[in-house]
Amino acid sequence: MSWQRVAGSATGGAVLDTGAPGTWDDQVVGMPTVLRDAQGTYRMWFVGIHTVAPGGNVYVENGSVGLATSSDGVNWTRANSGLPVFVRGDSGAFDSTAVFHPFVALVNGMYYMWYGGADGTQGWNSVRVERIGLATSTDGVNWTRANRGQPVLDIGADGSSDSIQATGMHVLHDGRRFLMWYGAYDGLHSIVAAESPDGIHWSRLNGGRPVTGLEPTPVGVLGPAVYFDGSRFLMLYSRLVDQQWQLFGAASDDGIAWRTVYSGDALIGPNSGTAFDAAGPGRNLAVHPSQLLIENGKASLWYTGEETAETGRQRIGLLQGDLR
Repeated sequence: MSWQRVAGSATGGAVLDTGAPGTWDDQVVGMPTVLRDAQGTYRMWFVGIHTVAPGGNVYVENGSVGLATSSDGVNWTRANSGLPVFVRGDSGAFDSTAVFHPFVALVNGMYYMWYGGADGTQGWNSVRVERIGLATSTDGVNWTRANRGQPVLDIGADGSSDSIQATGMHVLHDGRRFLMWYGAYDGLHSIVAAESPDGIHWSRLNGGRPVTGLEPTPVGVLGPAVYFDGSRFLMLYSRLVDQQWQLFGAASDDGIAWRTVYSGDALIGPNSGTAFDAAGPGRNLAVHPSQLLIENGKASLWYTGEETAETGRQRIGLLQGDLR
């Protein structure tokens, strides 16, 4: 299967643009998670980040979750009057500064949203500390924190692969348990697997060690999206190539040992200088892919791309592949 960009009507061909100047999401819209409901409406939860003052760190100071809807997956309208549907926690909480990387699943009529929470502390190389929390909702708009507002998966001990960050997750439910693959960071990005009977109490798999076979670069791999076809797993993840974070694929029989697919090539190549995902050295060509939705022989995947300009603005785009 080959992947193609689907041009949207937002800036540079994106399908979801940043907000108007001064709004809560005027710097970044990204990290999408997408479901299609029983009425055929696509629903996208995404992270919005407000422009920070000069010298500030956009990845530390703020981050909220918004919701957009679409009839075709290309043209999106912000819901909830354009306001966030989930914001940072109270002072002193693990998510008191910002919430990032939402992943939404609908299980037995309940929406589950796992997310990365930041409290402003920073680890090695000034990377923000993130822990995984969970919120639930009956409508996808009004959310209640689970586990008494405490993380459901904390960072690991010093020396572990997730001693600074546990975040950027993707979760599947197989009817009896939840399976999670998440982004771990200890100075190197990696992906770790975990399982849970209820979405709250998690046990790391593989002894807490990263999964294997993803061909990491010197800075590692991140941003997993995992699809299960009934017999094998497909993972889409990002690694740094030619100084750009790009999307690659891998397959697995057990979710731990992976092998490359697509001949080891990136899903898409670099874009033009006017595109929302033109990227550039050290920037995000394609990261944080959404759930893979397969409908009528076509696969759809939403992702975050970044400009080359010094604005650092990020927007959401769409990739599609024909399975027939």
